[in-house]
Amino acid sequence: LSGTYTQAGTLTANNSVVNLGGSFTLADLGALNLTNTQLNHTGTLTNNAPGGLDIGSFGTEWRLVGGTILGGSVNGAGPLNVTGNSKVSGVTFDTDVQVANSSSLTIENGLTLNSTLALGTSSWGYLRWQGTQTLDGTGKVTFSNASSSLFPVSGTLTIESGIEVEGYGQLVGPWINRGTLRNTTTNTLTLSGSGWVNEGLIETTSTGDLSWTGAGTNNGVLALG
Repeated sequence: LSGTYTQAGTLTANNSVVNLGGSFTLADLGALNLTNTQLNHTGTLTNNAPGGLDIGSFGTEWRLVGGTILGGSVNGAGPLNVTGNSKVSGVTFDTDVQVANSSSLTIENGLTLNSTLALGTSSWGYLRWQGTQTLDGTGKVTFSNASSSLFPVSGTLTIESGIEVEGYGQLVGPWINRGTLRNTTTNTLTLSGSGWVNEGLIETTSTGDLSWTGAGTNNGVLALG
């Protein structure tokens, strides 16, 4: 599906791949009857339905494949798998998110994270921000390897007090941390770039390392194990 469309009936697919391209709302999709079918969100969803996007309600996995979600809540049985270069704008994640290897998710108009957002598995995954952004909520961002990163397209990211960033990888400035950056692994968490400020907690265990490069300022707590 591509362009701008409204599907008033039932879309039935069996042992297939359905690509949701173009610009659409959930109401535009009508009813979906999917069996053994991969559902790829490649276009732009205006997420204005009551209750938001329940990714567990389609009888198959909803995958964000270079697509965009505008507003609303993303919830239901996860995780939401993200591949390619995808984007969210003013979204609340109430379900877990897995950014696949060699893929990125870009934030615009803020992100509220009330779940776990994992970056990569065996290779890099990126969480990026476009313009001055806020990462808020009660959730956690996890790194899986040294190449996974939080880094800017432009502007400064503020990590609010309810957010935890855990694992090893890179945080590239400019950013402001009011939450918790924690490395409990045997590897290195790297703070790099310029213009970053810690106003919260940066913590490592006795087995984890912290590498501090670039021009940053610590106005919070450093607890190095």
